[in-house]
Amino acid sequence: MSILEYRAAQHLELKALDLEAKTGADPFYSLLQACFRQADEINMDALKSLWPEVWLELHRHYELPDGGLL
Repeated sequence: MSILEYRAAQHLELKALDLEAKTGADPFYSLLQACFRQADEINMDALKSLWPEVWLELHRHYELPDGGLL
């Protein structure tokens, strides 16, 4: 990890915490879902193996209009 990535991660963490304060969303799972959205194939496989339930929920939201669940 470069210093640029480290500083970007700090910035993302602050944004996620701000979002938590505004919406009540869990910042860890918000960032994790963002990681899924940006992952290449190798990292996607690793993320899916570690957090299959998060992947399933993200995939279910992705397939529905406006991300809503029934």
